[in-house]
Amino acid sequence: MSSAMTGFYADLHVHIGQAGGRPVKITASSALTLQGILTTARSQKGLDLVGLVDAVTTAVRRELAEALAAGTLRSLGGGGLASRDGLVLLLGAEIELVLRGRPVHFLVFVPSMVELEAMAARLEPYVKNPSLSTQQARDLGVAELVAWCEEWGAACLPAHAFTPHRGLYGAMDQLAAEPPRGLGTAVAPRLAALELGLSADSAMADCCSELHQLTFLSNSDAHSLPSMGRECNELALRAAEWDEVRRCLQRTGERQVLTNYGLDPVLGKYHRTFCAACGVQATDPPPVLRCSVCGQERLMTLGVADRLAQVADRPFPEHPPHRPPYRKQVPLSMLPGVGTVTLRRLVEALGPELFIAHQAPLERIAAVAGERVGAVVDAMRRGTLVLQPGGGGRYGRVVGHGAARDRVG
Repeated sequence: MSSAMTGFYADLHVHIGQAGGRPVKITASSALTLQGILTTARSQKGLDLVGLVDAVTTAVRRELAEALAAGTLRSLGGGGLASRDGLVLLLGAEIELVLRGRPVHFLVFVPSMVELEAMAARLEPYVKNPSLSTQQARDLGVAELVAWCEEWGAACLPAHAFTPHRGLYGAMDQLAAEPPRGLGTAVAPRLAALELGLSADSAMADCCSELHQLTFLSNSDAHSLPSMGRECNELALRAAEWDEVRRCLQRTGERQVLTNYGLDPVLGKYHRTFCAACGVQATDPPPVLRCSVCGQERLMTLGVADRLAQVADRPFPEHPPHRPPYRKQVPLSMLPGVGTVTLRRLVEALGPELFIAHQAPLERIAAVAGERVGAVVDAMRRGTLVLQPGGGGRYGRVVGHGAARDRVG
């Protein structure tokens, strides 16, 4: 990496639970506020950039404008808003479109408050309640949305692309004779990137050759403050601002995604197929489309691993030259022995969670939190945690650590 380039940690999918005393993302924590993000993302999590995907909503736009007027935030010449401690907010929206009769989520990021207001005005005829997050934009097509982004110097990308609920690939009919693949050649090259989601990684997605052209992102889809940074990306940029991020997604010059830091897919809550009728999670090799116990299909929640096995056209991943390494991580709060008090002590003594997870000396971790916690962080770094897979809306969990990576269940 050139001396002019710097690595910045970016989580580009963070929601707002509440703004102006009213709910914004109904399923998100009320503590997930703009102020909460400003005070937590950098100092506790270690993030440099946060993609605010509810910025287009009425109350959040108002709070952002008030923060700019008060000097709490300032506009950057290259796009984005910077806080006093250097955190940069990228302004965006999560928008629900209807494709092939199924709801699908897309993320849109715009350069500044000017384009954010323009996006809000454009969306108003399509949505019922602009004060709420992830409104379904009825009658809005993806080609039109991408065209808006090109007009504004913005970016559009599929969110959590493989999840069974509202993912571009995951939401499609798993029982179709020919499972649909993506958006086709007309729109795909105009997308900025693709978000893998918590239950997939680069190796899984690169078994599908039509995705090789796209930049992959790992983002948290945070619905609470503790969830921020559980997935993130290290970006090589000249500065932490929107124009540089946009060029990074396009892989312009030396700008690139250096590393995807992602939750081990096995822990994702939609990793394997789950039968809602009898509560059984698939253990057979994917794809599993029919319950092995009751034999039914329609009450199955298709797992991400199963969906990708269904649409893959390669038996093994073939990574394009631009694909960065995917570094599996487990949030510290999911590790055995790391409760709220222990996590606070670690952050106070050693620094942000990303530093603790990947760089802090193990002896210092053990000195603060004990040998057991030091050993489990070491196992996480070496990939020897024993994991119980997630599925059907339930996260997997860490059940131990050993000499080699194991999975149970």
